[in-house]
Amino acid sequence: MNYKEALAILEVDETMSSEEVRRAYRDLVDVWHPDRYVHNDRIKLKASEKLKQINRAYDLVQKHFKEKTHSSQQQSQSTKKQSQSSQQKTQSEKEESFVYVKCTHCQTTNRLPKDKPSDPNIKCGKCGKTLEDGRQAEEASRKADRKKRKKAKKNARKTKKSRVAVIIGFFSLVWGFIVVWEVSNNSYNTSDLASKPEKPLQEYVNNIPSTAKPTIEDLLEELEGINEKDKNIRATPYSGKIRYYTDRAIKASLTILTYSGTNYLVKLEDAATGRYIADIFLVGGYPAKVDIPSGRFKIKWASGTDWYGYGELFGPSTNCSVIQETFNFNETPQGFRGYRLTLEPAQHGNLNSVAIPISQF
Repeated sequence: MNYKEALAILEVDETMSSEEVRRAYRDLVDVWHPDRYVHNDRIKLKASEKLKQINRAYDLVQKHFKEKTHSSQQQSQSTKKQSQSSQQKTQSEKEESFVYVKCTHCQTTNRLPKDKPSDPNIKCGKCGKTLEDGRQAEEASRKADRKKRKKAKKNARKTKKSRVAVIIGFFSLVWGFIVVWEVSNNSYNTSDLASKPEKPLQEYVNNIPSTAKPTIEDLLEELEGINEKDKNIRATPYSGKIRYYTDRAIKASLTILTYSGTNYLVKLEDAATGRYIADIFLVGGYPAKVDIPSGRFKIKWASGTDWYGYGELFGPSTNCSVIQETFNFNETPQGFRGYRLTLEPAQHGNLNSVAIPISQF
């Protein structure tokens, strides 16, 4: 599926904003959600496939919006940097178009145009005396500074070479001492050497264990097995990402705590009609507080480690559960009621949950 096909599926065009695309997406989800067709399995299956296609199209369009925004930001930053560079270059060229001459009489620095002919009659702006003497003194000072810098660099190179020579000499002396010490400690008696028969070299060679080297075919087969296993695994969404499937007002809140090692997709269903209201993705170990519509809901969740997308959830290792109690997110005198839910098996928890097949999620 390409970008234009995704726009056609969502029934939008390129001129629409991200918010307009989001509203169109929600309208399509409301029309094609499988829970609306629970009494007709054929239409429900068709709606499920259509909803998967709509979700893929929406993800692709949202990705395009993000890339477009990122590209615009980069272009803006590039334009800003070019403008700053141009200003700095102009300022540098402006500064280079002048020379600074110090008056030898009053020590005042005078700025003169660089392309102006040398005029011995140019006077200091403060004391009124000629600047020719000051110009000559300035040039002589610059030459003296250049000579000092060259001499300092030359002395630094000599110092560096002498240090390297000292270090090499020291290590050579230490190495010679070690060699002499090893020779003196490894002296042996020729009579002892003659009394020990030499072991044939071929016997050593024959006793070396042989190991089979992996072939190119073995490596390719192993790589294909890894790719076949991981090609359907996707990057997990951010923790707390919520998708709405209703136009109800968002007034209540739900806080969910999880423990590291397992990721979750929590689903809210209308307790009376079974209609899909929203789903929230959570990364294990990262709590999330989300805003949800008001109403009375059933809460289901799917859990696993590797994320295969909203269609296949966590792949073959997906585990699904449902809480038998319902949750009332209704308005009270103090405001709308909220809940704090911890997804962790507990012996003394205050909620009862049962496992369900993935087809009932």
